[in-house]
Amino acid sequence: MAEQCEVKSKLEQEAASSCKTEHHHYTECKERVENLDAMSEDELKKYSKRRGFEIVDMYKKPLDKDGLVQQLQGRSDCTHQWEHYQHCLDKHTAKALFAKLK
Repeated sequence: MAEQCEVKSKLEQEAASSCKTEHHHYTECKERVENLDAMSEDELKKYSKRRGFEIVDMYKKPLDKDGLVQQLQGRSDCTHQWEHYQHCLDKHTAKALFAKLK
């Protein structure tokens, strides 16, 4: 893993307040994915349907709660939300960062 540039890190910390919404969406997603097993079976079914996942196995038998959790844990991540957050930070730090790199 590449080391983080100190200049960029400082600028990102300053820009974080401008990206609260994006950070909130990422944090909310992360908590949801980490706590799938705490959701009820009905909540898992609704979440699966919204994400476009099957709620039946290959024999068309409905998945139980454990099956739904297992399916979602293998497919759910927060990459989309993370990328939006990073894009926001980049947008708010780019001008100052490149000015320091000149």
